Amino acid sequence: MNSSRNRSIGSQNSPASRWRSPAPFCLRSATCSTAKALPLPPLVVVAWQVGLGCFVMLVPGITIEHANITAITPSGIACFVYMTLVRMDLCYLTWFETLRRLPPTPASTGMLLVPVIGIVSAAFILGKPLGLREIAAMALTLGGVTLALQKA
Repeated sequence: MNSSRNRSIGSQNSPASRWRSPAPFCLRSATCSTAKALPLPPLVVVAWQVGLGCFVMLVPGITIEHANITAITPSGIACFVYMTLVRMDLCYLTWFETLRRLPPTPASTGMLLVPVIGIVSAAFILGKPLGLREIAAMALTLGGVTLALQKA
């Protein structure tokens, strides 16, 4: 059996998963390099960022993953719409509000808390176990964020 065919879209070993890792670095770099806000309403900026971000991820997703699109269920489509229109929009709007209230460096450093929130959410919502490894990783992340914010 070809192992590349057995990879799921969300798999840690899938080629598309490598496209996710540069995202936080790019966000932080863009935030710290431009301290001036765009002269657009936040909803317009969110619409452009979500649209362009989805398109950029759609191209490698279609060309690399070779997913079976006919296997997507109506609940899968509903989840996709929710992830795109609700979750991403809400995150971007809160991000722009954070940038309005805080300087760019502490705001972007605070983005490092996203994995901690994800781990805790997965534990409560999905019932994923919180083991010693996850707790140690969260402690190290929180310690790093604390150190970074003290220097900022």
